[in-house]
Amino acid sequence: MLPKFEKAKGSSPGTILRKGLEEKSLTIICLAKSINEHRQVISAILNDRRHINLRLSIKLGRVFDVDADYFMLLQSSYDVGVALNNEPKKRPRLYKFRSTLFGERDLYRLDWQKNKTFIVERVLEQGNQKEILELISFYGKTCLQREVKNIRIRHPLTERNIQKYGLKG
Repeated sequence: MLPKFEKAKGSSPGTILRKGLEEKSLTIICLAKSINEHRQVISAILNDRRHINLRLSIKLGRVFDVDADYFMLLQSSYDVGVALNNEPKKRPRLYKFRSTLFGERDLYRLDWQKNKTFIVERVLEQGNQKEILELISFYGKTCLQREVKNIRIRHPLTERNIQKYGLKG
């Protein structure tokens, strides 16, 4: 028996389908034939290379004796989780930065994407280790290496931190 949706929520539909196949002792080929689908479709779902659509959710629901929308809801829940994990952070952990680092600018109103070059330059010039490490964590080394190239006039401290933290692009 497949887990209730609330327990399976966020899980990969392929993982849940695999458990269902094991419980019913079904092979991919048997399942594919029983729902009139190609075995490659089932295999792709099991390996998270294909999504479960509405029609397939209804067919799988009949085979595994769950609601017709069970697999569709599972797929949607999984997709939301993936999207949230891939969504870029809007701003770093601000408590890691001194409020005086950006002068009179408010840390909470600063657009960390539009003002990236300014922020990178300021933190590399005036930031401490904790602030620089948070900057690296937020933007990533590859992005910072690109931004460092945009800094035309470099303060000696900026140059030292570029070297120290491996940001030379």
